[in-house]
Amino acid sequence: MSFSKLSVLLGAIGLTVSLIGCTTTTTPLSKNQLMTNSMNHLTDSTPRLAIIAAFGQEADLLIESTKDKKEYIINGRKFVTGTLEGAEVVITLSGISMTNAAMTTQMITDHFNLKGIVFSGIAGSLNPDLHVGDVVIAKSWLAPNEVYYNNTKDLPSACGKPGDISCLGIKLADNVPAWKNQFLRETNVMNSSNY
Repeated sequence: MSFSKLSVLLGAIGLTVSLIGCTTTTTPLSKNQLMTNSMNHLTDSTPRLAIIAAFGQEADLLIESTKDKKEYIINGRKFVTGTLEGAEVVITLSGISMTNAAMTTQMITDHFNLKGIVFSGIAGSLNPDLHVGDVVIAKSWLAPNEVYYNNTKDLPSACGKPGDISCLGIKLADNVPAWKNQFLRETNVMNSSNY
């Protein structure tokens, strides 16, 4: 990733974080409050911005640009802390689906002291006006869960042949008919054996 693309990405992340309501306190915390806060985070109590990516390539680009990296393996999953463009961050991979996003968000909030969360992913968008690298702040969304959307009613062929979407790390559910352009897919919950 070029420096200019990374700068645009991080600028967008900063804008996103400010728009989703991250706040800071102006009242200094007492020693007891600091100790209590740091004990609530199982792994690291440094205030950090969490960056959660659905796909490995997204996380890898950010991790590659992170300085002073420290890697933690928690329940078989990798979390990388460090400094990205001057910001203290923790970066991890969730995998695809709301189930994985929810589990990863809970795990990262249990183990790290977060001042904000940015999720990098496509969120199922089929809008032809949106492109790779665009930053979208949703005002509403639909959550149909484990469905693969295709632009047509044809069997998806994202990886070359009809029905093959394995290059995306997912598989269509067998023996379940499509409904319009929606194809049920298997849920692959991230764990230590498939991370």
